[in-house]
Amino acid sequence: MNILFRAVTLLASVLSACNTPVDKQQTRRNGIIQSDTTGLLIQRELADRPKLTHIKGQFYRSKDGHLYERTFADREINGSDSLASVEYFNGQLPQDIDPLTFVVLDGWYAKDKHFAYYYRPTSGGMLAIKMDKADVKTFKIFQGHYQYAVDKSHVYKDSEILENINPGKARVITDKTGEILSIK
Repeated sequence: MNILFRAVTLLASVLSACNTPVDKQQTRRNGIIQSDTTGLLIQRELADRPKLTHIKGQFYRSKDGHLYERTFADREINGSDSLASVEYFNGQLPQDIDPLTFVVLDGWYAKDKHFAYYYRPTSGGMLAIKMDKADVKTFKIFQGHYQYAVDKSHVYKDSEILENINPGKARVITDKTGEILSIK
């Protein structure tokens, strides 16, 4: 339940940050867009790249140590009903991600040397949720089923632990079209 609450809270935070109108003058002055409620750094614009240090892949770090991910989000174009894909630096992600060992797995998951992550695209950029109970050494995705993963102790759908399923014997049951019927 705690993971679900954190996932919903994080998703709401990311979506509201990406849909909040941005004062372009403020962005040009300091390059930082701040959350109204927490004061946490939510994002930096692409023009802020010189203020960030590239670590590896899509990860960057600010001088104060905050971790950002270079990503894309869909944003409204000047109050119209149209959306445009905009590249920016997302700072709303688990700050203990290890960029040097971070790998995106098939499906909606990723892992580094310490943790597994539920990691999938949203309209507001990439959503990354640390899966505290996942065993990173044995964590893997069910072949061909991007929403399901398993480790030595649990079976997962998205970031949720599926109860009462033996991970050692778990298998996905599909119909002829590949639609998942059950996990046994």
